Amino acid sequence: MGQGHEVLASLHGNTAGTADEECERELEKEEEQEVERELPAMKPRREVEWNYAAAAAARAPGDLCAAAGLQPLASAVSEQLRLVPAELASLCWPGSLWATGNFLAAVEMEAGTAANNYLRAPEAVLALPSGDIVLLSEREPNGRALELRDPSPTLSSGAAARLAGRGAAGGAAAGAVAAARLWGGATRFDRRGEVFGELCGLVAGHKAPVEALLSARAVSERLARRDLEAACEAAAPRAA
Repeated sequence: MGQGHEVLASLHGNTAGTADEECERELEKEEEQEVERELPAMKPRREVEWNYAAAAAARAPGDLCAAAGLQPLASAVSEQLRLVPAELASLCWPGSLWATGNFLAAVEMEAGTAANNYLRAPEAVLALPSGDIVLLSEREPNGRALELRDPSPTLSSGAAARLAGRGAAGGAAAGAVAAARLWGGATRFDRRGEVFGELCGLVAGHKAPVEALLSARAVSERLARRDLEAACEAAAPRAA
């Protein structure tokens, strides 16, 4: 990859040796049964090939908008994706979180069908030198320019710190990390870190729509007693 770039996989991992990892191991011991649901079959959307080499030279999202069909996740939630409830669009999704066209369109949606249950999980992202984060489809990290340098990297609060240390805007990167993990259905966060603070600003006072988003990931039963619930119940940020 180009200088200042990083491709990261698995939005649910934690840096080894941290206290939140120990907490996660304890929580993983709990038996959690997911309910299988039958969903209407949708035709998978064929991914559009793009010039993956452009990612190596990209410094900011604007450098990839034409090549990869990038758009801010906030715009996609409010204008492209039909999510229920509509309040999901009112969350303050950070402008530093972007998604490729392939990531946003997993299936050929039928008119009037809510997209909640057909959203891609963010398994890999591209971290740009600007501090912005781009959500990738499952296939896009296999592009020659996007080969992973580490077979099992993680995106967590530790990753946000690494981005900040490389000249990225720490707050923007932390906000993007928080939003990306929320989008993927993560419920465990390090409450001492900057990412959790950004998460509180994103979801405080919005427990109902957050539960709806998690339900699409079949993890709504995990919200109780988790860090995400605490963030939802935090004091809502005051309007500027």
